[in-house]
Amino acid sequence: MSAHGFAFHRMGKAVVLAAAGMLGINLLPHLNPKLTVNTFQLENVQAPEELQEHVRNIARSMNLPNPERISVFIASGLRSMSSGHTTLPRGAAIGLPRTVLYQDAKDVVDSGLNYLGETVDWDSDIGKAIQKSALPAKDEINFVIAHEVAHLKHKDYIFFSLLSPITLILTYITARIVPLAMFPVQYGPVVSGGILISGIVIFVYFKGLLGRRQEFGADKAAASTHPSYRKGGIRYMEKKLLLEAHINPTGPSRLRTDTLFAGSHPPFQDRLQNILELEELNNNYIK
Repeated sequence: MSAHGFAFHRMGKAVVLAAAGMLGINLLPHLNPKLTVNTFQLENVQAPEELQEHVRNIARSMNLPNPERISVFIASGLRSMSSGHTTLPRGAAIGLPRTVLYQDAKDVVDSGLNYLGETVDWDSDIGKAIQKSALPAKDEINFVIAHEVAHLKHKDYIFFSLLSPITLILTYITARIVPLAMFPVQYGPVVSGGILISGIVIFVYFKGLLGRRQEFGADKAAASTHPSYRKGGIRYMEKKLLLEAHINPTGPSRLRTDTLFAGSHPPFQDRLQNILELEELNNNYIK
């Protein structure tokens, strides 16, 4: 065995341990959703009991098992989230953006929202667009809730949790076998290095691809739950696009920040088109 092959052989145990560690870290917030609640919950604010029951009723309508095992909390940011599953020992958690508590523009202005860390001029075009975006109608809230319930129902956390450790192991196996089988010994380190870099690129690509597929799937499931939810989803996306238009008048900003946009979601234009296509299919079916 060459020195290069021997080094990769010794590295095998470390790779397996690293993959196991990745899997554990990825699964931790789902095995213990309380971690998600403690990390993202708006301080000193509890979800109203009627809102919690409303979330569970939507989960029942979507045939999610054990909906009573969903913990509902108000998130400190403007994005919704979910973790765990209702069939797991510690249940599931759904976090809703704090905007679900806002009743009027004054609530938005008094909320302390900021844009990229800066105070918002509420009389400006951007300020007015934020106010409109941060005041969701009932059907928009229902869509957001159904979207998160769909993530739970689809058990999306399983695939996302497995992606990084599987990619690591497959990249290691490829980097170990291919150079030995197809290239002279002296080129082994260079080829293995190229494969390792390619593995990182492939992981990033598939992580984005999987994330987009899961978000589109959750949007479609939510929009299919009730006609009003579909309308709420359309209205929700249109508001976000209007806000993007004010942020970047020359075109979609694709901006994602912790205060205004979710970090890994597809562009709102694509999500809107996804819902509109579903509506068109339904209309054609009825005809």
